Amino acid sequence: MPRLNEITSTEKLLNLIRGRENKISEKPHSFYSGSHYKKFLKDPLNKIISRHEPVTLGIDIGFEFLRLVKITRSYDNKWRLLDWKSVSIPGTLSKGSAEFAEFLKSEILLFCGSLKGLNIWVLMSAANVEVRHIRIPKVSKKEIANAVYWTTKKELPFDEKENFIDFELHGEVTDQGVTKFLIMAYIAPVKEVEEIKNLFSKIELPLSGITIVPFAIQNIIRLGKGNVFGARFAILFIGNDFSRIDIYDTGNLVMTRDIKAGTNSMIDSLIDEINFREKSHVPGDHALYADRDEAKKMLFSLDPGSPHIKEKDFSVSLTSEEIFVMILPAMERAVRQVERTFGHYASQPGNEKIENIYVSGVLSVYKPLVDYVGEQLGIKSEVLDFFNQQVCSLNENEIKGLFSGRIAFIPALGAALSDNKHTLNLKFTYKDKENDSDIKRFNRNIFIAFASAVFVCAVILGYQGFVARQKRAELARLERNLPQNIVYVNRDMVRQMASTVNEQQEELKLYSKRYMGVAVISEVSMLTPPDIGLTRLRVSLGSLSFGEKGTEGDGSAAEIVLIDGIIQGDRNFAEAALSRYVMKLDSSPMFSKISVKESNYTPASKGAAALYFTINMKIG
Repeated sequence: MPRLNEITSTEKLLNLIRGRENKISEKPHSFYSGSHYKKFLKDPLNKIISRHEPVTLGIDIGFEFLRLVKITRSYDNKWRLLDWKSVSIPGTLSKGSAEFAEFLKSEILLFCGSLKGLNIWVLMSAANVEVRHIRIPKVSKKEIANAVYWTTKKELPFDEKENFIDFELHGEVTDQGVTKFLIMAYIAPVKEVEEIKNLFSKIELPLSGITIVPFAIQNIIRLGKGNVFGARFAILFIGNDFSRIDIYDTGNLVMTRDIKAGTNSMIDSLIDEINFREKSHVPGDHALYADRDEAKKMLFSLDPGSPHIKEKDFSVSLTSEEIFVMILPAMERAVRQVERTFGHYASQPGNEKIENIYVSGVLSVYKPLVDYVGEQLGIKSEVLDFFNQQVCSLNENEIKGLFSGRIAFIPALGAALSDNKHTLNLKFTYKDKENDSDIKRFNRNIFIAFASAVFVCAVILGYQGFVARQKRAELARLERNLPQNIVYVNRDMVRQMASTVNEQQEELKLYSKRYMGVAVISEVSMLTPPDIGLTRLRVSLGSLSFGEKGTEGDGSAAEIVLIDGIIQGDRNFAEAALSRYVMKLDSSPMFSKISVKESNYTPASKGAAALYFTINMKIG
């Protein structure tokens, strides 16, 4: 752990970003040291509002650095950048170790302080995520998922035990005169997602979502003010082992492709060129004149933000121009693959030419490299710098400073702008969304039913109050006339009244027994929805008696209704439909003690997939 009087690399980066390179404070970096958060706390109104505004933390776990970005969204629908931080990951830590988990937890807690109201989104490597853009027939909403699944599996077969599929609807397109849905689908490895979920579960931090860099960049584009990047543009990300070309059209990721060329290929090219040059000066000597570490330092010295490296630090004296010329063979291979990707995209019906290309990655701030990409492709090329596009509320002075430093925060910024409404979440797929939608729909129906019941009860209560007032008025009138209308009751009148009541009761019993079966059938028919088929309805009435239940001779043990039925469809749908049906039967005043006696599901492999059930209930 660093001592309190040490200046951390994070504080240096933040101070450089703030434009205070020559005024570095000797205080350690902490949650309150970011200039964005200090400015945020100075406004008392913002301080009060911030207690109720949700905060999203974007996490980018790189090879060497852990980058954190914290953003809040105010009630006026504006995003504000609160703080950002970069921490060097110790080389002794393995990503899957318990020590790394504790390191991650401590840095997040140090950066955020409180976890109350915090949404955490983390970036996962996109190397093993396959993104496909497909077109499916225009089907109903319920059939979209099935159509996407089979279309994607046809184009890219995958093992469902090791991978899962998710998708996003991008609207409608016309393909050869036929209207179709344009879908962005992706296939992701289950193991990697589970590892991230287990990591955050192990350190007991709430994880809201997992996404990848192309989707994070899509967040920034969709939330940006105006079409600042052009209608159609591409982003070339230069990584270590591979690069990636992403194409965006009107805010949507429409194509992504991995390129097997990155900085490691440039390092190899640099080593080959150096050794070839040195061998040409020393005939017969076949030893390596530049090792990989030295070549890597040379390559990264092109970055204006990297530490200044003197020529004497290398065994070979090279200028930045010479280094750039030596890496051009690797760079040209990458550009040619980008060119082929553009050609494939333009060949698709309805696609137009790419207008701009933006370069990102570890060498994106080296202008000759950016210019080279644009010249080879014949389009305008620029460095990808979202901090200048006013996605968040930023002070102009807060985004100035070390250019390459803030560029590295772009993926974490995109992750911090994530939301299930506009971000593909590898932790919360379309199946989870459907289940969540079903639960919300069920709860909404329950609430509507409850509100309706309350309204009906209120109306009945008001009516009963009105009737009660009328009765009280009538009672008062009768009481006033009571002395004039006194009726004297004798024994014979009581016997006659008792006889009349007994006759009425016997008549009611007769009618009840006669029409009970019809009433049961009518009630069951009314409560049974169309998607449930009844195969048999058995009603056992026994001998009806109107004594208290539980006494001998009341016939309650025989007053039983058995319902046999079938529900066709998949298991989740059938079981949900059966549960709703039981609840509807339970809401009837005619039935009680309702239970599912049998429930057997027959899968599709044995015929039509269906759930067979038997319900047992009592009358009354």
